[in-house]
Amino acid sequence: MAATTAVLDLEFHPGQKALLNDPSRFVVCVAGRRFGKTEYALKRLIIEGLRSEFNGYSLQDKEVWYVGPTFQQSRRIAWNRLKRLAEPVMLDKYENECRIQLVNKRWIALMGADDPDSLHGMGLSYAVMDEFAKMKPEAWEVAVRPMLTDVKGGALFIGTPRGKNHFFKLVQTHRNDLGWGIHHFSSLDNPFLDPEEIEYAKKHMTTEQFREQYMAKFTTGGGKLLKMEWMTLGPKPKEAGQHAIAVDLAGFAEEAKSSQYKYLDQTAIAIVYILENGEWFVEEIRHGRWGVRETATRILKACQEYHVREPGIEKGALMNAVLPYLSDQQRKIGFYVEPIPLTHGGTKKVERIVWALGGRLEHGRVTFNEKAGTWLEQLMDEMSDFPGDRAPDDLLDALAYVDQLAPGLGGGVTQGSYIEID
Repeated sequence: MAATTAVLDLEFHPGQKALLNDPSRFVVCVAGRRFGKTEYALKRLIIEGLRSEFNGYSLQDKEVWYVGPTFQQSRRIAWNRLKRLAEPVMLDKYENECRIQLVNKRWIALMGADDPDSLHGMGLSYAVMDEFAKMKPEAWEVAVRPMLTDVKGGALFIGTPRGKNHFFKLVQTHRNDLGWGIHHFSSLDNPFLDPEEIEYAKKHMTTEQFREQYMAKFTTGGGKLLKMEWMTLGPKPKEAGQHAIAVDLAGFAEEAKSSQYKYLDQTAIAIVYILENGEWFVEEIRHGRWGVRETATRILKACQEYHVREPGIEKGALMNAVLPYLSDQQRKIGFYVEPIPLTHGGTKKVERIVWALGGRLEHGRVTFNEKAGTWLEQLMDEMSDFPGDRAPDDLLDALAYVDQLAPGLGGGVTQGSYIEID
């Protein structure tokens, strides 16, 4: 039988080719979203894994690693794509461990940097540190770097800026060092990315968000994230639109009687009129510290008043607690709704709120009811204190959740789109 030869066909756009052709031992790629960082990294891992020797060193017992901020993020972002790209040269794979054996018997493994002490092995010839700005710096300094020593292995650092943290320090420290290659690309350097997508993001994000996320600029992150001068008051627009209701649940008033609850957040019900062009008019935000039955009644009353059949409610134990009471109240008044579970999508609250509201506010795409009651004063207090370690943000949180309902009501940047997948 004739021997078969595996053919590996890997394509690279010009920016990725610049990375591939850099002979530096350590290469740093600072790039905007959707540049193609992770796609390039996985292709580079396969190329490195197919090497049998490097600089006179045998690599047979050395692995190549893809290291993400956590193992679960590595699995979600890279595993399926790695299997697809490596299929022509893949000999075996272990799904649970996210490990691939190539035809030359060498291994590619996906790892997480959340526990640097767990990053130990027989040795490495190459490592990719993906979203380095989001991982613990000791994952590189203490764990990965020493394992490259035996064969003088290389590494690729990729990511989008996240303030001037350790990623920024890495770039500044090694910018002129021998053996280090520093590359900077904006999202526009991906020739396959539609420029209209960039323009859309520019209109819906804060200037600082856009500079960091798409232009790949290291920003200071200083100043208020939500500025008071971005608030616009006005009358309800006459243009066509539809109401959306989002609910941020808090502990119920009954629980406040327990010594376990020294402070009880407020439940907030945000009612927003969304125009067909995607702009928001914030009718009102009802809020208070209520019992579970009263919470259900207030949600249903707001839905009935504004003719909303699918309110968004924060998913979790509190939603599960309020649903039976909501069902009971529906039967009593004969008005029925189908709640939509709202999630945090694995992002921190501050990031989620800024992502949902910052760009809209800065670009004048949110108008607040000029006839607002005391809720607007509280919302403004929350904005002026945001983000604060102990400052309340219940109304802001409810308003930000409307972002998850907006796409079905005339457009909007979904909160889930905050998760970067290159």
